[in-house]
Order: sequence, then structure tokens, then C-alpha cells
Amino acid sequence: MLNSVLWENIHTAFISLRINWLRSLLTASMIAVGIAALVGILTAIDAVEHSVNVGLGSLGANAVTIKDIDRNQRIEGKLQVQKPRITYAEALAFKENFQRASLISISASLGSTSNITAKRFSYKTNPNLKLVGVDEDFFSYKKFKIERGRTFFKTEIQTNRSIAVIGAEVARHLFDELENPVGQKINILGNYYTVIGVLQTTKGLRGGESDRGVFIPITTLYQHYSSEKRIFIGINILLSDRMLTPLALDEIKALFRQIRRDTPFQKDSFLISKSDNLSDKLLEISHILRLGGSIVGIMTLTGASIGLMNILLVSVTERTKEIGIRKALGATPQIIMNQFLIESTVICLIGGLAGILIGIGFGNAVSQIIGNGEFLFPVLWVGIGFMMSILTGVAAGYYPARKAAFLNPIDALRYE
Repeated sequence: MLNSVLWENIHTAFISLRINWLRSLLTASMIAVGIAALVGILTAIDAVEHSVNVGLGSLGANAVTIKDIDRNQRIEGKLQVQKPRITYAEALAFKENFQRASLISISASLGSTSNITAKRFSYKTNPNLKLVGVDEDFFSYKKFKIERGRTFFKTEIQTNRSIAVIGAEVARHLFDELENPVGQKINILGNYYTVIGVLQTTKGLRGGESDRGVFIPITTLYQHYSSEKRIFIGINILLSDRMLTPLALDEIKALFRQIRRDTPFQKDSFLISKSDNLSDKLLEISHILRLGGSIVGIMTLTGASIGLMNILLVSVTERTKEIGIRKALGATPQIIMNQFLIESTVICLIGGLAGILIGIGFGNAVSQIIGNGEFLFPVLWVGIGFMMSILTGVAAGYYPARKAAFLNPIDALRYE
């Protein structure tokens, strides 16, 4: 008996939704927007987090970088005088004397020059080129793979050769599809470089670093560009140990303080960053973004639920006589209440399903834009989306359903 009454309520609810299809469609659309905002934002955050984790994971948990302190730091309105930038000679001294590393790479790039482009005949790249000076170990440290040609030899670094390894995007802009870039010359800021290698496209957020990069010997960068334009990026260290230990960090700091001639009571004139520090910062940022995305989605759903409740109240008023007839035929208040709650929940589930599909599509579009290349199906967020749809349907439909359930049947039958 109970099941037959339940199925009758469901059947009646679908008939009502079909009769008032436009109103039902508009109501479901409001729910879809809220669920799409919730699922879409959270899926997009997952895509970005996954891409960054892949990039950081390729370096491992034993990666350390030494770099300059921000030279524009102000305390009490005064620009602080810092020690000179880290020099190439200091970086070389560290590389030669630190024994606990499996790999040390030195890299530098132009800091004050923007809108860098590479040219070749009438071909030209976009003005977002990254010109980086590197040593022979840089590509092994970054785990960049060569598609054509080769990387640098140590002797080419020592002799300031005008050669370059270019990213895949740079090659696409400067060379025809069937043309081999290796052996060709390109012009950057008035200097000519012979291309000796082309990198494979890198997926994820690290793709911008390699795909839009032109890598030249670090000694050539120092030779071709004035000291005002160059900025030291860092000494990139991969420790021999699988995990980064406090003792290794202390050894790195002590040796480089000695090389930089920092006095015992002077603060470090450089910064040391670890790959796990970046992961921790990413985790903090992703938590904040998820909280923000959840708040936006919940606020949108709250507005949609208020709209749904108002529409259901109008529906109760329009169907007052129908409710009176059903009561006169023996329908109990609970049956009437269940009918309107089912209508409300069905509308929200339809809107929720549409919102989930839109949200997954949006999140995966972000994943493709950042080069993640993987299809994400966020089971957790889909489950939360369905639960939010049901809760919204019950919350928005409770008051109108209760109002319909306790209508006086005599007054309802006389309603015009």
C-alpha cells in the first residue's frame, strides 16, 4: 500500500512538471547554475593542483634552490641596502665545493627586459619569450626532453658559444612544419644564435617554461647583455639523499654564507627554497580557493532555493482546488506533503544533473587549457552535487508542501 501511494505521488509529480514545463525548466536552470558553479570551480581547482603537483613531483622531494633576496624590500619607507646580487663566480664556487648533491645547475634570465621576441626572416614569436642562460646540467635538472638535436656541452658553456636550445612553441612560430630548426639562426634582441636543439612539448603548468623558452649558455647571456638587464635566478640543487634533511640544508647555508662572506651576525644575503615548501603553499592556496568556490556555489544555491520556494508557493496557490479534490477523495496531509516535496526534489535533481555535467565540462576545459591532458571525473564533487540538489529540493519545498498539506479541504474546494 505504501509503495503504491509513493509511486502514485511520483507519477503525479511528473505529470505536474510536464504540464508546467516552462516553469519547471526555469526553476531547474537556477539550480543548475548553483551546482555548476560549485562542481565547476572545485573541478578546475583539482585540475590546477594536479598539474602543479606533476610539475613539482618531477623535481622530487630533495630539490633546493638558492636565489637572490628581493632587492625592492622597504622597511619604514626606506629602501634597504642589500649585498650585491649573487654572481656567476659565486654560483660556480658553490657548484665545485658542495659534495652532497647528485646534480647542481646554474641558470639566469633577463629581469628588467620585457616583451622579448625571437625573429627569423619574416617570422616572429609572440612577445612573451623567456630568454634563459643555463649550464650543461640545466636540462637534466628540469627533466626537459629533446625532440631534435642536442643540449649544451660543458666546453660550449666555457667558450661563450652563440647557440640556443628552443622550446616547441618557439619552433612553431619561427619554422615551417617540415623545416628542421637545427642549424638555423634566430635573432633575439639584436644577437644571433644557432639553434642546436628543440625541446619536446611539456604538459602542465611547466609547459610555459619550456615551450616559450630560448635557452642559451649562461656565459653567453652575461657576455651579450648588460648587468642592469640580467638577474640571477638560482642555483638548482638535487641532493644525493632521497629526502631533504635539516643537516643538508645547514650545510648548503653554511657553505654559501662562506662564499658570500656573510658575517656571523649578519642575516643571510640569499634565500633557500625547497620543493616541499612550494607544495605546502599550493596546498594552502588550494584550500582557500576551495573554500571560496564552495561559498560561491552555496550562495548561488541559496538564491536558487529561495526562487524555487516562491515558485512552489505560486504552484500551491494555483492548485488549491486540485488539493481540495484530492483531500475530499481521501488523501491525507502526509500524502499531499510528499507530493510537493517529490516535485521539488525532482526539479532540483534535474537541475543538479545538468549543473554537474556543466561543471565537469568547465573543469576539464580548464584542465585542457593548462595542458593537463587528463580527463577528470571528480567523484567526490559529483556526490556532493547530488546531495546538495536533494537537500535544496527538500529545504525549498518543505514550507510550500506543509502549506498545501494543511489547507482546509472545504475552503480549497470553494477556491476560485
